[in-house]
Amino acid sequence: MPKGVSVPAEVKERALTLYLQERPVTEITKILAVEFPEDAVKEEALRDWVVLYKWKEKRDDVKAAALQQITEERVIDIHALTKQQLAAYKLVREKGQDALGAEDLPFKKALDAAMAIDIGAKGERKIVMGLVAVSFVQDVIQVLTEEIEDPNVLRRIAGRLKRLVVQAQDT
Repeated sequence: MPKGVSVPAEVKERALTLYLQERPVTEITKILAVEFPEDAVKEEALRDWVVLYKWKEKRDDVKAAALQQITEERVIDIHALTKQQLAAYKLVREKGQDALGAEDLPFKKALDAAMAIDIGAKGERKIVMGLVAVSFVQDVIQVLTEEIEDPNVLRRIAGRLKRLVVQAQDT
């Protein structure tokens, strides 16, 4: 497209969409040439748009939002699993307690009931401590987001912390 001629908005929108998909500039110009042959865009113009319209920052924001969504979905999944595990440990502990008070002991030995209580209690403590650790990390992230004013620094730190949370939960 000749210099000074306005590029239709739909061409720029398509270019931005492709850029957000992390396509290389050379590939984007080729796709635009096929889709909009009358409005061909040169690589140089596309690189100018990246700077002028802050597309790199937009792409970083899209990545951060996607990571945030994945992290939140993962936290929801982990929370549901944690509730199930906590309920299971509680059930084991309660069965052991009930068995110790029963005349007809469902366990072969009182020691088995006591072990069930211990296993249940230890499991409950482990689950609760994990929840405390996740809560602490979320509080740290909240403090950082409130105190750091530079959005680029904040985005980088938040992304790294979220990845750490996901990695820690995978282990």
